[in-house]
Amino acid sequence: MSEGPKLIVFLVMDTARYRSFDFESDRVNPSLNSFIKEHNALNFKRAISAAPWTIPSHVSMFTGKLPSEHGCIDYGFKVGKKINFLPKLMQSSGYHTTGITSNGLLTKSSNFNFGFNDYICTWNLFQDIKEPYRSSNIIKKEGFLGLIKVLKYIFKNKPVKSILNLIYRNIFSVKKDSTPFTIKTTELAKSKIRECAKKDKKLFLFINYMQPHMDYNPPEPFRSKFTTKNITLSQSPVDFYSGKYTDKDISFFNKLYKSEISFLDSQVGDLLSCINKEGLMDDSAIVITSDHGEHIGEHGHISHYFSVYNEAIHVPLIMKLPERNNQILANPDLDFVSTMDLYGILCGLTMQSKRKSENNSFRKASKPLISELYMPSEYSYFIESCKKINPNFSKEEFTQKGMQNQKSIFHDSKKFIIREKGNNEVYSQDDICENFDLASRSKKVLGPVVNQYSFTKQKGTKSSKSDKMKDRLRNLGYY
Repeated sequence: MSEGPKLIVFLVMDTARYRSFDFESDRVNPSLNSFIKEHNALNFKRAISAAPWTIPSHVSMFTGKLPSEHGCIDYGFKVGKKINFLPKLMQSSGYHTTGITSNGLLTKSSNFNFGFNDYICTWNLFQDIKEPYRSSNIIKKEGFLGLIKVLKYIFKNKPVKSILNLIYRNIFSVKKDSTPFTIKTTELAKSKIRECAKKDKKLFLFINYMQPHMDYNPPEPFRSKFTTKNITLSQSPVDFYSGKYTDKDISFFNKLYKSEISFLDSQVGDLLSCINKEGLMDDSAIVITSDHGEHIGEHGHISHYFSVYNEAIHVPLIMKLPERNNQILANPDLDFVSTMDLYGILCGLTMQSKRKSENNSFRKASKPLISELYMPSEYSYFIESCKKINPNFSKEEFTQKGMQNQKSIFHDSKKFIIREKGNNEVYSQDDICENFDLASRSKKVLGPVVNQYSFTKQKGTKSSKSDKMKDRLRNLGYY
């Protein structure tokens, strides 16, 4: 057993972009502001995620590797059990490891529970069975044959519990209203923290809150903080790219999104108060961040799936470490840090001899910071859906605009966006909103960057996207 803080909390606010937080006033996120001030926590103003969507970003945070290195860049992924996965390393360091997630992509069927003693998927009533084979969508799509497939799976895997889980997920949808699941996550996490305080054991606690992920459906009184309108709108990237939303609709979404953050802030505050009340704050390491950001109309995009602009990868990152461990961090005033480096920092906290070769601080400022987007193997469903709504929808224009493999490279005071099929861009790093493309006047520096970061066949094996994963992604709003 190695030394380290008694409590390590790795908290992910799913789809939380930095620009919608307010660290100057208490209008949006007063609990986080109080935490930063009262506990001398570090607030990184330019933290960048390794990828703009859930799967590759989470695996990068848990391995310290880019998506192109760990290979989990498609939907049918499985975490390899031979890799150095953060929860497993924490477990080997003497920590009881607990994961609590409301994101339907981080499942046991993808081995994301590797290294966890407890792994709780809040969308299920029962945790001791495998994920259901398919939802009602497969029955609608395949009719009688689909029904047979579903029944076969159910009767192979504890049929009563499987059926009850299926009914529960269809009645209570995380996508439509994540608020109950956020509250449930907080209560589960608090119970684990109290247990840690009472028993002589160390705890590594991973939490994924689904808010503020679309659909934006914040509860009162947080909703009324930013809008009193009660507009009923479908919340779908397909509708946006098909041209169905007006500027007023986008403005309304922005207000709902801030309301979601404000509610989540109150829940995170409740969790932090529990840590403090149980006397664990001084001997704890707390990381609060996001897996990626969110577009709400900027650069012609919505959601987080089609770009590496800052809206999609610039995320909050707040860190509080025990005083004895503060020296492992690089200069907290660094302009840019990567959430991928959290892996090495947390490994450093546990003093693991096997991980001495890993960097236990953020990257050096002179080293390029990279974020990668590899489009999944199938996206025809999205294109077809847009065309059905808008016959004038242009696949070619949309591909050029964003639906292609791309990388962002932060280096030498510039941000480069390199796309596999062209349409590269260059921005000053101080141009946070990326309003002024400098590509036309930066050809001398752009050329070498394009050559160095060209797209090649990736390490790892892309898994085929199963029907189960397609259905889950549609339910989550990715299509």
